[in-house]
Amino acid sequence: MANTEREQKILDILEESKSISVTALTKALYASEATIRRDLVKLEKKGLIIRTHGKAISTGVYADKNQGFDLRENTASPVKKLLAEKAVALCASDGDVIFLDASSTAMQTVDFLANKKDVIVLTSGLKTAVKLSNTPIKFYSTGGKAINSSMSLVGQTAIDTVNTFNADVCFVSCHGVSHNGFATDTSELENDLRKAMIKRSKRKVLLIDSTKIDSGCWHNLCHLAEFDDVFCDKPLPQEILKAIKNFHLV
Repeated sequence: MANTEREQKILDILEESKSISVTALTKALYASEATIRRDLVKLEKKGLIIRTHGKAISTGVYADKNQGFDLRENTASPVKKLLAEKAVALCASDGDVIFLDASSTAMQTVDFLANKKDVIVLTSGLKTAVKLSNTPIKFYSTGGKAINSSMSLVGQTAIDTVNTFNADVCFVSCHGVSHNGFATDTSELENDLRKAMIKRSKRKVLLIDSTKIDSGCWHNLCHLAEFDDVFCDKPLPQEILKAIKNFHLV
C-alpha cells in the first residue's frame, strides 16, 4: 500500500473512531509498527492528528472546527510549561499589563506570572481565567462568544475589550507554523482576537512547541517576523529563522 493511501486510511479510521492505538492500526492496515509510527509522524506534522501514549487521536481539523482544549493541553505539556517559564522570565516584568490568548501554552504562563508583582492580565481563555482565579493576579476576561471545544472567547465583544487595553506584552500560540513561516490556526475567530492582542501590545511573543513546525493550517495569523520573540524547543528552518527578530531555543 502506498504511503499516501495508507495515511488516508488512517485518517478515515480516525474520522469514525476519533482515536486508535498504534497496535490496532498495524493490524487494520497490515503494516509494521515502525511503518505506522512513521505515517503518524507525517500526519502530526500536517496538523491532522495528535500522537500520545501509543495512540493516534484525530484533531478534527476540518474547515473551522477547533481541536478540543483537553487534547491540546495534554500534547507536549512539559515542553509548554518550559516555554512559558522561559518566556515570562525574559519578557514579563513587575507591573506589566499582559494579554494571554486561549491557548494551552499561554495558560502555562500563569504559574510564573504569579511570581511577578502588580501585573494585570487580560485573557480570552475560559480555562486560563479559572486558573488565574486561584492566584493573587488581578485579571480581566475579554467576554464574548464562547467556543466550547477550545474554551475560548471570541467575537466583536472580545475584540472591543482588547481594544480598551494597552498591553506591555502578549503571549500567544497557534496550531501550526507553515513551511514559509506563517503562524496558522484552524479558527479564524481566534486568530482575529489574537491579531487585536498583537496590535495593542508593545511586545509580541509567540510560544510554539516543535509539533507545530511545518504543520500549517488553513488560516494565517501573521508571519513569525511580526513577533518580537519566538520561543520553541527545537530550531526552526533556517529560512524562517533569518526573518525572526529574537528566537529563543528552550
